[in-house]
Amino acid sequence: MKSILKASGFGSLAESEKEIVEFIAHEADKCMSTGDLLGAGEWHVSELDYCKETNRADALLAKAVALWASPSELAFSPTSLKDLSVNLQYFPPEAIASSIIGVTTRRSRGVAQWSNLLKDLAFRSSSELWRE
Repeated sequence: MKSILKASGFGSLAESEKEIVEFIAHEADKCMSTGDLLGAGEWHVSELDYCKETNRADALLAKAVALWASPSELAFSPTSLKDLSVNLQYFPPEAIASSIIGVTTRRSRGVAQWSNLLKDLAFRSSSELWRE
């Protein structure tokens, strides 16, 4: 599956990684302002390929999972996966599980590098699924 960045073709036109990351942030913000939560999440996942810091990767994953798990509008915007884990009540449990699966099925270098950060969230959200 191509990332939204690769599909846009911008990655090959940019002169630096900084320019790519700025473009991704702009596109994610644009999606958020138009209510395109799925698109915003896709842009955040695309940024993982250029992420060098664990804290930034953690925030990007939290935002992508929350955006994709939101039924129609974002009720809660997490700053980290831990923040998301303690606020799971804002999301349907099956939507969190689907979002985690959605992130981990992407085969980009960023997802491969940072998907281990999702382990705790996956464990915590699985207990919510059993309660249903």
